Amino acid sequence: MPLVSLGSLFYEPIWIYYRGKMGNIADLRGKRVNTGARGSGSPGLFAKLLGANHLEREELKRSNLEETPAVIALLGNELDALVLVSAPESPMVQMLLQTPGIRLYEFTQAKRMRGAIRSSARSRCRAAWPISRATCRRAMCR
Repeated sequence: MPLVSLGSLFYEPIWIYYRGKMGNIADLRGKRVNTGARGSGSPGLFAKLLGANHLEREELKRSNLEETPAVIALLGNELDALVLVSAPESPMVQMLLQTPGIRLYEFTQAKRMRGAIRSSARSRCRAAWPISRATCRRAMCR
C-alpha cells in the first residue's frame, strides 16, 4: 500500500533571533545568518520562508551550525541572526528570550507566510509556522 500522507507529530515553531534592527525578513539580506544544521529540516523550511518574502538564500551570508554552536556564535557577535525550529520549552529558546540585546523577530504576516510555506511543503512530515513572543508566553503558561 503506497504512503498517502504524513502528519505532524508535535508543534515546533520557527524562531528567528537577531541582534540590531529588523523590520522584515528582507532585512536579513547580506547578514550573517545561521539557517540550521544540514539534514535537520530547518534550512529547507527557512528557504520557503525566504521565498515567501522574495529573498534568495544566496543573498545571505549563511552558515549551517548545530543549535548550540549557533547560539554561542550569535552571543559572541559572530552571527547577526539565527533560525531555530524548536519547541517553546526548549532551553535555547527560553535562554535567548531572556538575553539582553537579542531579539525575537515578530512575524506580522504570519497567515500569509504560513500559507506559502504549507502550500510549498505539503509532502513534508511536519509543518511549522511563526508565532509571536506573546503567543509563546501563552503556550508556556498552559
